[in-house]
Amino acid sequence: MEAVLDRLIVSEPGYRGGRPRIAGTRITGADVKQWYLQLGMSLEEIAATYNLSLAAVYAAMAYIITITRLRLNAQ
Repeated sequence: MEAVLDRLIVSEPGYRGGRPRIAGTRITGADVKQWYLQLGMSLEEIAATYNLSLAAVYAAMAYIITITRLRLNAQ
């Protein structure tokens, strides 16, 4: 699974503040999380609205969930 995430989620210094984003786009994992949690969009709606693969949207959510768990476990 990590290999897929590495291909779909990238982070580059100086691009969107170095925040992790969907490869080939300016859409960050935080953007996807906000649309899902605050706007109530389904992951399928996000993919269709922003012309993304469903795999990329799921990868963004998986990344956010993983980072959140790691931060919670570190406390």
